[in-house]
Amino acid sequence: AELGAAVGGGLRDGARPGDWRAQQLPDTLESALGEAYDRRPELLAERARARRQGAEAEMARRSALPELSVFGTQITFGSERGGSSSNATVGLLLTMPLADGGMRRARASEATAGGLAAESRLGAALLDVAVEVRTAWARRSAVPDVLRHAEAELQASEEAYRIARLRFDVGKAVHAEVQVVLADLIAARVAVAEARRFDRNAEADLLRALGRQP
Repeated sequence: AELGAAVGGGLRDGARPGDWRAQQLPDTLESALGEAYDRRPELLAERARARRQGAEAEMARRSALPELSVFGTQITFGSERGGSSSNATVGLLLTMPLADGGMRRARASEATAGGLAAESRLGAALLDVAVEVRTAWARRSAVPDVLRHAEAELQASEEAYRIARLRFDVGKAVHAEVQVVLADLIAARVAVAEARRFDRNAEADLLRALGRQP
């Protein structure tokens, strides 16, 4: 009751961990990176852009090369007596690009440069995602130590408050001493709530880094 009065009616349930359900997270950093590489929308978009630019570059390059194609014809002749005959021809056609003022070569160079730029953007996006995942993973990995330290401090504060109350009840401690120990207990409870909030935030950050919805 005294603790509740000191904090204005007690710690609200919202300051406690509640019954929130954690999602299943990857077991290793490597698997987390792999999931992020496969799921992040910006990486999917950059990969699609790089594939398109690569295809355009290949088409532009081929347009400047000689092209060999196969063609065939078949002609059927009929006669008044009901008979027929046919003549089939198969050949090769070699198409050579003529001088066009360097337009094909310029288009090929432009498409190749676009492909390289797309690959560069994809590489930069991969690095950005890797940094984000590693940072979020490090924060999430620190959660057990943060919680353990906060809960240990809370246990020590609760024991100190219990002893202070006993001393006060038998007349060996003054009210001011109990109030100091009570303030430490309140701070320890708040620290545990903050540690659990850090846990939830760290998980949410990691989920976003993986490309999931928190």
